[in-house]
Amino acid sequence: MTIIPTYLSFVVIFERLLISGESHISPYGISDFYISWGKNPVAMKKVTLALLLSCFSLSLMGGIEPYPGAGARAVGLGYAYTGIRGDWGTVFFNPAGIGGLTGPSAGVYFEQRFMLRELTYGSAGAIYPWDEGNQALGLEIRTFGFDAFRQNQIGLAYSITLLDKISLGAKAKYANLNILDHGTAGVFLIDAGVHLQFSEELSAGFWGQNLNRAEISTTLGGVEQTPTVVSAGLTYRPTDEFLLTAEVLKEETNPLTFRGGLEYRIGSLIYTRLGVGSQPLLLTGGLGVHWEGLQLDFAYSYTEQFSSPHLSLSYQF
Repeated sequence: MTIIPTYLSFVVIFERLLISGESHISPYGISDFYISWGKNPVAMKKVTLALLLSCFSLSLMGGIEPYPGAGARAVGLGYAYTGIRGDWGTVFFNPAGIGGLTGPSAGVYFEQRFMLRELTYGSAGAIYPWDEGNQALGLEIRTFGFDAFRQNQIGLAYSITLLDKISLGAKAKYANLNILDHGTAGVFLIDAGVHLQFSEELSAGFWGQNLNRAEISTTLGGVEQTPTVVSAGLTYRPTDEFLLTAEVLKEETNPLTFRGGLEYRIGSLIYTRLGVGSQPLLLTGGLGVHWEGLQLDFAYSYTEQFSSPHLSLSYQF
């Protein structure tokens, strides 16, 4: 998880959209923070970013929210990735899931959220397994924003599998926020996870984010504590062609969230995906082309307010 300032929704509304309405920020983009103004776009153009920054402290400009999941396959599955194991995209989710690969894997991900340049989000990840996939190291790098507002995050994960059934994982992350003319804030975060392989068809995952409950200073001299987020997921693969995944997620201050997705392979190369989420309502769909070690995935996500395309490219050596 990381710091997603709600002030960015002001930037989008006043400087790009310039329309009245509501906006809210979520793990997928805009949720949980509402703002409503009158119907006069001309008046809104006169509100400057400097005025907004002078009126809001970091604690008001930024709630502490989970980072959006990376990897177009994960998006296509409704972000229900807590119970997934053995895929390069797991490096951005449950650290216990990075095991199970037969060779090193790396990939990149790109999203221009709501088709706005200021909301460009990119990430890169790599997993290096050894001991026949029973141990693995994972590296994640993420960036979000533009020159006046930039979030960066780097994380290192480790996973070990015991008795071929139980995988344990931990991840250390450093998240950094830089706002032009308003300084920089950074925080260290700790994640931990468990993956249980009940059978070839059924597995479960448990993931805790920000278990150290790190504190971050606000621009007004106060301290804000980052909330812990926990999730539990099930994955069911009755055949080699079909995958079903579902999970529930709970952050301390937000309602319980459900995520779910399904994947179906057509032939030996094409994968189709559908996903759904709640709080707020989320609908996703995606396609993947897997050829030998190369994997190209595309997804599209829709909420009540906005929609976004997602693209990732990965390779397993």
